[in-house]
Amino acid sequence: MVRRLGVFSVLALFLLPLVAGVVAAQTPDDKYREPRVDEEYTRLIREVTTEPFFMTPLVDHLPASDVPTPLDHFGVIAGMTDVLHYPEEIHDYMRAVAAASPRVEVLTIGESEEGREHILVIVADEDTLENIERYKENLRRLGDPRNITEEEAQELIGSSKPIYWATGAIHSTE
Repeated sequence: MVRRLGVFSVLALFLLPLVAGVVAAQTPDDKYREPRVDEEYTRLIREVTTEPFFMTPLVDHLPASDVPTPLDHFGVIAGMTDVLHYPEEIHDYMRAVAAASPRVEVLTIGESEEGREHILVIVADEDTLENIERYKENLRRLGDPRNITEEEAQELIGSSKPIYWATGAIHSTE
C-alpha cells in the first residue's frame, strides 16, 4: 500500500543504502580486498530498478555489513515498489543504524511547525565524530572572514573537514 510521505522520506529512502555503505566502509587492512556484497539486497535492487540508466556502481549493490539494512529493519529494500515509509519510521531506522555503528550519530535538531521531529544524521569516521565540535567551530570561524587573518584562515582550512548537508521536505516550512 502506498502511503503519503514527504520529500524527506523519499530522499531518505535513496540515502539509506548509501548510509549503510559508508558505515560498512573498509578498514585499512581491507583496502586491497574486494568488498563483501549483500547478495540478497543487491538482487532485490536489480529486480525493482526500472531502467538501466538508474544503475551506477554507487547504487547497484549494497556492501555487506553488521549494520542493519532497510531489508533487515523494514522487511523490504529502500525504494521497493509501492512501499513508502513515514519520516518517523525512517528516524527509527537511522537510530538502529547509529546503535549498530560507531560511525553514525543521530541528533534531534528541532520540530516542524506541526510538531514533527527533525533529525540530523551524521555519518563519519570515529575520529571525526569525536572532534565534531572542533570542526564546527573551525567552519564557523571560516564563515566570517572579518574576524580572522589570512594566516588563521589557511590554518583553519588545513585542519578542518568539509561538512555536507542533504535535506528535503514536502512543505516549505518543514
